[in-house]
Amino acid sequence: MPAIFAFVSGTIGLIGFILKKTTLTIQINLWILFGLLYIGEGALRQLKFYSTYLEKNKMEPYRSVYQEPEFDEFGYHRGPNSEFKVDNGEFIYERKINKWGYTGRVPQTPKPENEIRIFVLGDSFCEGAGVAFENSVPQQLERYFNDLWPSENVRFFNFGMSGSDAVFAKFLWDEKLIALQPDGVIFLQNTTDIHDIEVRGGEERFVSNTELSYKKSPSWEVYYASCHLFRAFTHRIMNYDFSLIKRSLKPQLQKEALEIIDQTYLSIIKDYSPVWVFTYPQLEEFPQKKYNYDEFEVWANQAEYNINLMPDFKNFASENNKSEEDLYWPLDRHFNLDGYTVLSNFIAKKIESNLLLIVQKNHSDSTLYQQASSN
Repeated sequence: MPAIFAFVSGTIGLIGFILKKTTLTIQINLWILFGLLYIGEGALRQLKFYSTYLEKNKMEPYRSVYQEPEFDEFGYHRGPNSEFKVDNGEFIYERKINKWGYTGRVPQTPKPENEIRIFVLGDSFCEGAGVAFENSVPQQLERYFNDLWPSENVRFFNFGMSGSDAVFAKFLWDEKLIALQPDGVIFLQNTTDIHDIEVRGGEERFVSNTELSYKKSPSWEVYYASCHLFRAFTHRIMNYDFSLIKRSLKPQLQKEALEIIDQTYLSIIKDYSPVWVFTYPQLEEFPQKKYNYDEFEVWANQAEYNINLMPDFKNFASENNKSEEDLYWPLDRHFNLDGYTVLSNFIAKKIESNLLLIVQKNHSDSTLYQQASSN
């Protein structure tokens, strides 16, 4: 609201100054011009053209992607011991946040002897945006494996955070999670990390364990924030994308971002096992049947440590006579309940054999679990 008020006040002042210096005909034409501009601005706002994700979903007003979030030894997270609710007209969901700033339980220390502990890290798709907490991927995985092996204490911990990326996930892993003796870790990866890392950079973003520094935003972002007509001009004429990066610079920045993602996972895998990295499609990537970026597509198919779920989603849609759109909220574009369930089932099947080996170490009757797994 302050930005809008400043824009309106400034424009009115400018009109007043110009009118004092012009003839009546020019004054009339100027009033018509400014009237059309205000109508255009109002129409763009009402139709949510060029609105950010947070603006479209009524979560908060414009927030720069270059604005550093609060940050501490627990990484990039929500306010500890808090609650939040999202009601965007398409769905409603609520979350309670634990003392570390994440959803769900905090791992016990020391680790219980009989606990099989799996950590799941990622962004809002990991956190479970759009559905109840019990339907997020980690919680569905926990139910799946506890039904499969009922006498085992299999626990999945949700360290998803809306807006996170692979670099933030590695920081949390290095600083806190690896010391908690997990039996495995899952990273959920999509192409949004490319955009995030273009703006945030790699590990150079960490000034210290409690301070971040992103790249600098364009000096004209203040106008972009307050005026949708300026946003239209920025994207259509100046040829900038929604990260406020010149499109001609994108190919090189995307290549560099992907190299950072690859090196991030390789550094984790070098020192720890098992690590499962899953890539999965977003709604807009289904029409072309591949990921948004060619190099990401190559990496998703060729990186030995990555499990690419794009083919699984395509096969599921065709085999079940479903449209891919049936798995997503059409406006918000996160998975709906069906989408999260499909993703969880794919992951469960991919990790089941490896997780069985961990279970067998904790249970003397391995034959029982081999039979259960094969059913």
